[in-house]
Amino acid sequence: MTQTPEAPDPAAPRRYKKRPPAVWLAIRAGWECGLSERELAERYDVTAAAIKWRARNHGWTRIVAPTAPTRAGDPWPHHPPAPPVRIAEAGLARALEALIAGRPADAIAMVKAADAIGEFADFVRRKREEEARAGESGDALHA
Repeated sequence: MTQTPEAPDPAAPRRYKKRPPAVWLAIRAGWECGLSERELAERYDVTAAAIKWRARNHGWTRIVAPTAPTRAGDPWPHHPPAPPVRIAEAGLARALEALIAGRPADAIAMVKAADAIGEFADFVRRKREEEARAGESGDALHA
């Protein structure tokens, strides 16, 4: 007598846990700031393998923080700064963490800071566009 494979029970619990996008945004912010997969997995109740998979397949990059002087007279290594939009996203993720931890005042402060950084990023983008347009029109006059 042969056994037929049983269909999975739809009422059975999943072997993995789905997390909303806001949680993954917080995990990404922590990962990019240098927290370990193990620490993030414990904090957000996901697996370290899931974090590694997301980091690899979604193109996450760690933000490099200065650690020590590179040469005499040069106080910090020269790393390209993180884009303001990424910093604002990380701030919103931290605000979510603070809200979940029951610290609404901290969350509000972080949201305000992220909003200010986002406005600054928009200002810089507009200025660069204006300068590019001015440069193009100036080149046309001298041609």
